[in-house]
Amino acid sequence: MPGSAQPMGRGPSQLTFLQHCRYSYTSKRLFLTLSCSADLVQVKRALISVSDKTNLLVLAEALKNANVQVLSTGGTAKALKEAGLPVTDVSDYTGFPEMMDGRVKTLHPKVHGGLLALRGNADHEKACTDHGIDKIDMLVVNLYPFQATVAKGADFDTCIENIDIGGPAMIRGAAKNHPFVTVLTNVDQYAKVIEELNTNKGSTTLKTRRTLAAAAYSHCAAYDSAVSTWFSAQNNEEPAVTTRAYELAFPLKYGCNPHQLPANIYSLHGATLPFKVLNGKVCASPSPSRLFHFFLCPLSFAWCSSHVSQRDAGGYRWRSVAQ
Repeated sequence: MPGSAQPMGRGPSQLTFLQHCRYSYTSKRLFLTLSCSADLVQVKRALISVSDKTNLLVLAEALKNANVQVLSTGGTAKALKEAGLPVTDVSDYTGFPEMMDGRVKTLHPKVHGGLLALRGNADHEKACTDHGIDKIDMLVVNLYPFQATVAKGADFDTCIENIDIGGPAMIRGAAKNHPFVTVLTNVDQYAKVIEELNTNKGSTTLKTRRTLAAAAYSHCAAYDSAVSTWFSAQNNEEPAVTTRAYELAFPLKYGCNPHQLPANIYSLHGATLPFKVLNGKVCASPSPSRLFHFFLCPLSFAWCSSHVSQRDAGGYRWRSVAQ
């Protein structure tokens, strides 16, 4: 019978090798129409534009070995060319030069269209064909060093020039289109992606792309938080919205209960932890009872608590008595 039906009682969430399939049952035959990516997506074209060039050549060499075409900008393209690695300037691809002292480099439909185009979508495919847009399957970007510039005591205008515009725009677009695009925002992510490219013949997995997309949004959020806080301070004003960004320092060993994931230790973004692990790996999540024992014993407090799970730590009941 014509119409839409779920084949064999299995919904899209159970089709593990596809994400978001459209399917129809017509004349007793099942047709699967891909409306999103398969788990593995091959990287054919990458755009690299980084301020921190640590391990840039290692990543670029791996992309070369995987037959990936590389687009790049400014200093990144220069570094790749000097190392003898193949690269195409973004300005050659878009047909527009970098302009306005580098403020406008990648803000172009051929860049953002390449990142945002839905593969297999007829309208998007037609737009790419009509406008000469090549799909970009990987984005490697780390942002202008705004926090480091502020920390050095730079003047107002210098700090303003270190507010990245094109980078966050590309990161957000690539992360939104993670079913098809792999987005890297941290040097620490290179090794994992290189390993995956080698294992999967130049492809990345959906799980990795989702993990990287989440990290990309966190990266932009922390960056915007730093800019907002600094800008308000320059005006001697309190920000209309106060945000505070934390970054993962290290995970703890295991959760308090079998069904719980381990807790993690986080530090303020750009700051150091107020303590140091001297020996071994921190076990479980340090329970409030242990932490309060550590901090209160030097103050000659004795106390006791009723145990609850990590999640309910806010519900601990404390009482203290003088020794």
